[in-house]
Amino acid sequence: MTTTPAPVEARTLATTVWWLVLVQGILAIAFGIVAMFFRDATLLTILVFFGVYSILDGVLAVWGGLRNREEGWGWMLFQGIAGIAVGLLALRFPSTTVIALTLLVAFWALVIGAIRIWGAFELRRFKAQGWLWALVAGIAALLFGLALLINPGYGAVTLIWLIGVTAFVFGVALVINAILVRKVVLDFADDGLINDSAG
Repeated sequence: MTTTPAPVEARTLATTVWWLVLVQGILAIAFGIVAMFFRDATLLTILVFFGVYSILDGVLAVWGGLRNREEGWGWMLFQGIAGIAVGLLALRFPSTTVIALTLLVAFWALVIGAIRIWGAFELRRFKAQGWLWALVAGIAALLFGLALLINPGYGAVTLIWLIGVTAFVFGVALVINAILVRKVVLDFADDGLINDSAG
């Protein structure tokens, strides 16, 4: 019987690496909380935390891309490599000017945002409930990146707050997205639309 396959991102989340998106969301939430509530943290400290977060997030994305070499896997791999590169640069040159590091973070946010928005519309095409939260995550990252590009000279306090709020919203959206897509696509699997080989 010929069936309509679920979108690549949905199938990936539902079978072998959906939990990676969940972990990415939890990491983003933790990073956002640190940025928002550790009032004594300096911008340099927050950017170091960002570097660590970006590397961990990138490693997860690379692992997911290599684990599922199907249509669209290259975007996940690119996202991971970009994240690792940005994180390493942030950790390697912590004394670089704030504006330079801000632009680096902006680049990362624009890449992540664009990929998440693309994935959201792939999910929407198949009427998966999680598409809206994927879109929220993508828009949050994209707007954050654009805000940094438009005005990279934010004051330290404002920048820390902006980073924290964006990371928190991004993380919550990813967590909800992962849970909803997992449920919906497994329902598809029960109807024979997906071969859930991972069990």
